[in-house]
Amino acid sequence: MRSLFLCLVAVTVETHGFKNYTFPADFMFGAATASYQIEGAWNLSGKGVNIWDTLTHDNPEFIIDRSNGDTAANSYFMYKEDVQLLKQIGADFYRFSVSWARILPTGQINIVNQAGIDYYNRLINELLANGIKPMVTIFHWDLPQKLQDLGGMPNILIADIFTDYARLLFENFGDRVKWWITFNEPAVFVTGYATGKGFAPSVNASGIGDYMSVHTIILAHAKTYRMYERDFRPKQQGKVSITLNSRWHEPRSNSTEDVESSERAMQFYLGLHAHPIFSQKGDYPRLVKERIANNSLAEGFFRSRLPKFTEQEIAYIRGTFDFFGLNHYSTSLTSPGFSGSQMPSLEGDVSVRRLNDPKWIATGGESRKVVPWGFRKLLNWIRKEYNNPPVFITENGVADKEEFEDLLRVYYHTHYMYEMLKAMFDDGCNVIGYIAWSLIDNFEWTSGYTEKFGLFHVNFTDPGRARTAKESSRVFAEIIETRQIPARYLQDVQQNKTRIMHLICAPKRVFEAKRGCQYCRQAEPIHESHLKNFNLSFLTALYKLDTSPSHRDFDRISLKMKVLGIFILAFAGAEIQRNPAIYHFPEGFKFGVATASYQVEGAWNEDGKGINIWDYQTHNESYLIADGSTGDVACDSYHLYEKDVTLLKDLGVDFYRFSFSWSRLLPNGHINHINKAGIEYYNKLINALLREGIEPLATIYHWDLPLPLQELGGWPNELMADYYEDYAKLLFENFGDRIKFWITFNEPSVFTAGYESKTYHAPSIEAPGFGKYLASHTLLKAHARAYHLYNETFKEKQGGEVGITLNIGWCEPKEDTEEHIAACERLQQFEMGLYGNPIFSEEGDYPKVVRDRVDANSKAEGFERSRLPKFTDEEIKYIRGTSDFFGLNHYSTYLGVPSTENTAEPSYENDIGIYLEQDDSWPESASSWLRVVPWGFRKQLVSIKERYKNPRIIITENGFSDRGELQDYGRIHYYIGYLTEMLKAIHNDSVDVFGYTAWSLMDNFEWNQGYTERFGLHYVDFSHPDRPRTIKESGKVYKEIVETRQIPERYQEENSEEKLSTFW
Repeated sequence: MRSLFLCLVAVTVETHGFKNYTFPADFMFGAATASYQIEGAWNLSGKGVNIWDTLTHDNPEFIIDRSNGDTAANSYFMYKEDVQLLKQIGADFYRFSVSWARILPTGQINIVNQAGIDYYNRLINELLANGIKPMVTIFHWDLPQKLQDLGGMPNILIADIFTDYARLLFENFGDRVKWWITFNEPAVFVTGYATGKGFAPSVNASGIGDYMSVHTIILAHAKTYRMYERDFRPKQQGKVSITLNSRWHEPRSNSTEDVESSERAMQFYLGLHAHPIFSQKGDYPRLVKERIANNSLAEGFFRSRLPKFTEQEIAYIRGTFDFFGLNHYSTSLTSPGFSGSQMPSLEGDVSVRRLNDPKWIATGGESRKVVPWGFRKLLNWIRKEYNNPPVFITENGVADKEEFEDLLRVYYHTHYMYEMLKAMFDDGCNVIGYIAWSLIDNFEWTSGYTEKFGLFHVNFTDPGRARTAKESSRVFAEIIETRQIPARYLQDVQQNKTRIMHLICAPKRVFEAKRGCQYCRQAEPIHESHLKNFNLSFLTALYKLDTSPSHRDFDRISLKMKVLGIFILAFAGAEIQRNPAIYHFPEGFKFGVATASYQVEGAWNEDGKGINIWDYQTHNESYLIADGSTGDVACDSYHLYEKDVTLLKDLGVDFYRFSFSWSRLLPNGHINHINKAGIEYYNKLINALLREGIEPLATIYHWDLPLPLQELGGWPNELMADYYEDYAKLLFENFGDRIKFWITFNEPSVFTAGYESKTYHAPSIEAPGFGKYLASHTLLKAHARAYHLYNETFKEKQGGEVGITLNIGWCEPKEDTEEHIAACERLQQFEMGLYGNPIFSEEGDYPKVVRDRVDANSKAEGFERSRLPKFTDEEIKYIRGTSDFFGLNHYSTYLGVPSTENTAEPSYENDIGIYLEQDDSWPESASSWLRVVPWGFRKQLVSIKERYKNPRIIITENGFSDRGELQDYGRIHYYIGYLTEMLKAIHNDSVDVFGYTAWSLMDNFEWNQGYTERFGLHYVDFSHPDRPRTIKESGKVYKEIVETRQIPERYQEENSEEKLSTFW
């Protein structure tokens, strides 16, 4: 690696006050581009969508000229023309990037686009045929959208997926590509996770998302380097590194404060990324870690916003480079202070003001000035800080507006290279190559086509995208050929600077005096001497001027089922108990009812509440809701909670199961911003319950994730476990003195499906066969963290219990065959065991059948590793046993038939391999998935007893849907049938059930079904602004059961169906 140090044996001639350095014979020159900026063909030949496709199409207002890279320079079709331009300047190298989404349309290794492989093979071969070496950037900002849907760079999982992608490139191109760059300018593209109106993907998670992204990128880089070193370098003999960008930060004065601000800026903007890789100690710079940690604590966070590397990771990352890729453009003056307003933020952490000297030459980029001497200082800082690594300048260039005679660019390149040569010859900096940005004009990200960096002009109004050489290309070709900077550009550097400024300004000052010019504002008066030796016609032409779902009507339907049939079928096949004791509930048995925050509270944007994923889905994707409705008001329980407590008191229930709204308590999802109004609301609700002798049973999470956390990837991002633990701690601290039963998660198998399909539950992310498993893995860790937190910190004083609620429908084999029985067992293990086994089984971890099937399918589909993540031995032990009770939601039963369908596409359904149906004779409800099959409830309870050594079970949901009838006899007989079967399981099968919760206290917003399905014991009139509640017949019967602690005798009689109406 260190053999890259160039031998600086050259003749240095000093004339007219400057040294005429000669570049070493083995010094390398080239030009650069990036895939999204030049290729075009955005949706051709199998390419997938990337985050810049999404940003420019969905938010064109984020781009100055509202343009995009759909066609750009059309290099996908014109790559041969580009190679000829490189040959024209005599380039040794062409640095280009591979489009991840062109190679892997979904970002995952299982779907390889051969057309993309073919394109890059043609490009590489064309370069080599013309004597030009390829330098390949693996990632230059254009992340596949499918990976962004999983959280993008803040999700540490992307490190593994990136490594798979890199392996594919090494395998296909490594025989010819000997220079690799893993990432380009992470300091720039991670800002896409710090602001909602900027770089793609424009996620507003300032001071959090950007640091999370940095952490992922550094790990991804190290994994890729180590993989190449182990598996490819012995044969391919290539070099791998990373390209970092930095300005030089010059202290505004010699004061201690300004000097310190300069060092802070260097360590945050460059050292944050470089120190873990290039320093002898590794890890993030100490200054950076300390400032972020201190600021995080001051802001109310429980831990630093900057993730930590383990000692093993520090050692693994340190030294993962063969050269130091450096992009440099300009310099800033620094002084202490923070000019921004957003906190937390990286800018707030570094607390540096970055300014420009008004005397510095302006460019086509408003904030970038021409300051060549800063380049030399930066190179020397790197030399001293990182033990003089071999440095490859992978980008250096200047923007203008569209000049062919681009003397500004000539001046820029010649004088920046001159300062680089000083650093090499006079200071001993080990610079091995220089690449100009850019070969051709291109799409300049949020600046669109308003800034041009190219050595060659591209006519973007011409369908043929004609390329034309600029003056700078001819000068650059001369430098490469002669290995020297032409002396005519270095005659008295300071005087030439003045000439350049006036050369730039003269035409505009003559013809545009009234409009003014960004260059003229800083120019001195023009003297004749400034124009000596310059062609006036050239001056005149130098600078061209810039002018520059409706609501659906759902008819009430008759379910067309005789109540006589309902009653008989509900008990079909069940043993008839003549012992009256079977209908009595055990002593101490508890009854309750349930709701969930989003489904009943309303007040979606009141009193400081933040936005959650269901707010977003119902407002932006209303077509996913059956009636196009929202939970904006719902039952208005935020304002009517006292009326709800009155309903509960009238029912006589022992407890009320409700859930907290995470975004009502923590509007941005993070612990640093606590909404006191949310705390007060839940305190009022809890206290009102206790005054009436009703226990609160609290669900910590019932599906309504704060949107800012979803923008970081949501549950597939394992860092959600940290944020969830912070949130749980807030609840334990504020409400644990009165709440004695806690449920960490409600129905994980349902809400994780929101990461399987874009047409289902929020957040509706389409990542089939992948997202659900990632989300499940994270929530199991989060559950265990909350459980241990409570046990270690709160249990001794508060004396409560913590559990989890799982949902499962019984699966009855349609046929009594081994295949059908095995299929139903698989369903149990995937739907319930995926979560139950790690927590409730003696061995812990995922069920063997789940692990085996997902592993095998993943391999067959072409994945490098299983789609189901693995727990470490320590994690298995940590999660096992983390529940004081088993919360069970059960609604219905299914017939299971083994599925022989097996597509090449990964999916959760494929992994299970079962087809579910229901018997037409089973009574229906208003929900297509819910039929009345009470005997399945008993079988499910017995199965849990046998599977998990008879855990203490509380039924946390059980209920029946209709269209809102007050005379809801279908619901009455549902409850009678299911409660009876539960009692059989208790009395006859010794299943340890200690409580039962009816879903639901009242009609509410039923997720994707809106208000078209009603589960309530109380009717809610959603057309009335006051949302009046009216008890239904089922509510009266449930009240009787709670009061008498038994099934009413009239329902114990075999012919009680005669007492019912004929139809619902």
